[in-house]
Amino acid sequence: MPANSKFGFSILVGGKELAEYSHPEDSTRGMVESILVSPVTYWLNVREYSSYSEEMEEQKWPVTPYQIMISSKAGCPYSVFKVFVDGVKVNEVWLRDRETKVVEGFAEQDGSSREFLFSLPRFAENEKDRVESGRSSRVGKIEVNRHDATFAHKAMGVHRYTAVDFVQANKKDVTDITKLSYTMTTTRQGKLIRNGKPCDTSSSAEDTKPEMKMFSYYNIGNEVGKLQLEYHMTHTLIDWGIQLVRPDWST
Repeated sequence: MPANSKFGFSILVGGKELAEYSHPEDSTRGMVESILVSPVTYWLNVREYSSYSEEMEEQKWPVTPYQIMISSKAGCPYSVFKVFVDGVKVNEVWLRDRETKVVEGFAEQDGSSREFLFSLPRFAENEKDRVESGRSSRVGKIEVNRHDATFAHKAMGVHRYTAVDFVQANKKDVTDITKLSYTMTTTRQGKLIRNGKPCDTSSSAEDTKPEMKMFSYYNIGNEVGKLQLEYHMTHTLIDWGIQLVRPDWST
């Protein structure tokens, strides 16, 4: 897993850590396989507008849920770790030294999360349907940024969550990035997760009034550490001469 003196992170599929590989053109670029065949992979039925055919199309393709496990090392000060997927901040966790947490998915308004899914890119709705220019270079990448957190004060308050505004990259975005030299997966949002388990996306959280509690408040400093992994399709890694090491799904 990518790591520095303060923390490291890895990608999990089915509870198994994915092997990390070095990019053939730059050994500093770490990569994992965006597996689309695994015990936890499922088929997703998608109905979306295609600018190619100019009509609604129904498709079915495999998607694989993944998680991001972040571990702090001895001597790491209390920190907030901001998680970015495809150039969008999708969640954050707070860790003390020698602590590990698993980010299960995209943050939701009620404190739950929604699966990270390795997926084929979606159709573009029209010619203007593109990711922001500053984000395109970060599609296909998972980043974790560390910020020191210093204690400020304690006060009564309500824990408020912010839902993620995430738009999956589409086929035209991917073509612009790769120039057709290789194919890419992207990340899309999946099932809602509550209490560590996927649930029916139609279900809603209990309508309860937020509870006032005593909270410790911290000042968040500038970014003091950043790690990154790229994720690539199986055949792309093979074409680059990578010898793949798959998890042992039997244990």
